Amino acid sequence: MNLDRFKNTFIWVAANGYKKAIRCTIGLFFAFLLVYCINLGFALSLYLGETWEISMMENVWGTTVLMICIVLTAGMCCVAADMRTNEGRVMTMMLPASNAEKFWARILWLILSLAVSCVVAIICADIMRVILSYIVSWPIHGSMLLTIITHSDVSIESGSFLGTVQMYLIPIYISSVFVVGGTFFRRNPFLFTLLSVFLIFFILGLIVFGISNNMPSLPIKIEMMLEKLFKDMSYDFMLFIINLITMALIALNYWIAYKLYCRIQVISNKWINL
Repeated sequence: MNLDRFKNTFIWVAANGYKKAIRCTIGLFFAFLLVYCINLGFALSLYLGETWEISMMENVWGTTVLMICIVLTAGMCCVAADMRTNEGRVMTMMLPASNAEKFWARILWLILSLAVSCVVAIICADIMRVILSYIVSWPIHGSMLLTIITHSDVSIESGSFLGTVQMYLIPIYISSVFVVGGTFFRRNPFLFTLLSVFLIFFILGLIVFGISNNMPSLPIKIEMMLEKLFKDMSYDFMLFIINLITMALIALNYWIAYKLYCRIQVISNKWINL
């Protein structure tokens, strides 16, 4: 990978995608503002003290984090968005860069643009909600972000470090699954990826259910085997192994997505990018 070509490819991707990023930011602004107004404005008639106010804002912050995870996950389906049309595929393939440079420039742009869009939208929505609270005389006038920053406990115990890593790896893994789906499906990648995941789990559930009915002793034997295997392992070591497996699966998903990206042709299937 040539860094100079990668930089130029990233600039090209950003130049072609900044308008969509602006529209995404505006849409997220209204979405966050609606959530903040409903939870910290419309539904309130009494002020029950500072502790109650902090609790309400912490609940809304939890909803905000959930929305951020959904946006970052769904947004990664747009990894091949600029190649959904014949013109877009021709333009992308004509770029003087390797497939790896095009792919990773697109991934980097999606991560940065979605993160910046979320941050800008949240800050603007929080400020607008504060302004509206004074205009409409809602009970809660304080800023949610400032309240969370000043009252949050950021201390992390050393024993929970691996658990914290796992907490971040899980959404990254889910996001990597949608990167694969966004590279494979040409139309409605988020919807079809979601349906594919549900279908896979449904089939796996049927298989497990069928095995359990036909061989009722097998789950017990597997449980005893796993119990014997992990009997002498500490909880931290188990988390370490799980984190390694999760990172390997994330790397596998990105490798699959890259290989699918390299196989995209100018004339593609109506539904898939192959």
